[in-house]
Amino acid sequence: MSGRVTRLVDVLMGVADLTGVDYTRQLSVSQRAAMIRLVKEHAAAVWEEYPWPETVRVEDRYFAEEWDPVTAGALTVYAADAIVRVTDEDGVPTYYERSAGDEEQTDYTYEDEEVNVAVTDANTLTITANVDLELEAGDVILVTAPSAAWFVIEEAELVVVSPPTYEVTITGHGVNEVSNTLSILTAPADSGVWAAVSSYVHELELAATGETEMYRVFAVYSEDPDTVANPDEVPFELMGGVIRLDPDEVGRVWVEFQIVPPPLNASVWTNAQAVVVGDVRYYETGNYGDCYQVVTAHNSEVPVGSAKWVKVEMPASIASAVKYLASADLLRADGKEDTALARERKATEALERAMSSFNNHQHQSARWRARVPA
Repeated sequence: MSGRVTRLVDVLMGVADLTGVDYTRQLSVSQRAAMIRLVKEHAAAVWEEYPWPETVRVEDRYFAEEWDPVTAGALTVYAADAIVRVTDEDGVPTYYERSAGDEEQTDYTYEDEEVNVAVTDANTLTITANVDLELEAGDVILVTAPSAAWFVIEEAELVVVSPPTYEVTITGHGVNEVSNTLSILTAPADSGVWAAVSSYVHELELAATGETEMYRVFAVYSEDPDTVANPDEVPFELMGGVIRLDPDEVGRVWVEFQIVPPPLNASVWTNAQAVVVGDVRYYETGNYGDCYQVVTAHNSEVPVGSAKWVKVEMPASIASAVKYLASADLLRADGKEDTALARERKATEALERAMSSFNNHQHQSARWRARVPA
């Protein structure tokens, strides 16, 4: 998260102070867990009150996945009517639709020394052949023996010797085998089973794999707002977890959106516990006190300093309001209605001060008025 953030434990300590208890000495593990759940509830509610700068992103999106014939060393099988994109070095995409039929693939086998493949280095194959392989950038090479590996050609330079030798610089999986069997799969632009398309239903998933999940969408642009002063906006509508745009808008768009509220969880991290991607655990020790989310499944790795976890961050701009609101709930449950109402008024004031700071001093555009969530 860009912008100022605060530790979750500082928010929890603030809630405890506002309710007149000592966080370290007087709260049990179960009471701290209940407090985390309250903070999560109110953080989500305050999240929607304003486009807090720490929570807003502008990211580019395409309408289809990049053509990727290689998945874990095997050929990707595309269904008929699949839409893919091929993006040039400037980020400009061309879209292709797959028709029925097999991929266009040419196989060359080791017979009478027609083809021989040798490893030059980690990114280069030297292919010696007495047949014309007609290799082009974007084609895919499969080395099938003694073990299979796919490679996407970045450059194909023909050096005419006797027999002809192609020196091919490849990207994708590293070269680690020498083979005498070679297959070539043509890229969509050169394949008879793919056809370029210029118009189709355009949908962007709010929770697309590999992309930042979008919580609320504010605008869609046809130009990059970071490089264009007044980018053109693209009309859109939200339908069932997707952004639907005009079918004639083909290409690349930039979406301004709010990220999802912090996925706080009261479950405490413990040693010798298996976790899967998406799990969230609270980890507090020494100077640390935050929730962490799993990005790589594992067993027992400490969250701090690990690439298998990512910290769940709390925007500093909403921390004060969240503390007042959470403490109001606890005070009301203890029968202290008047004090609870006073805390809620403080929450409203904190929200209005934060919004005023962004609107008046940092020239942000106001979209909502502050109110205490019900």
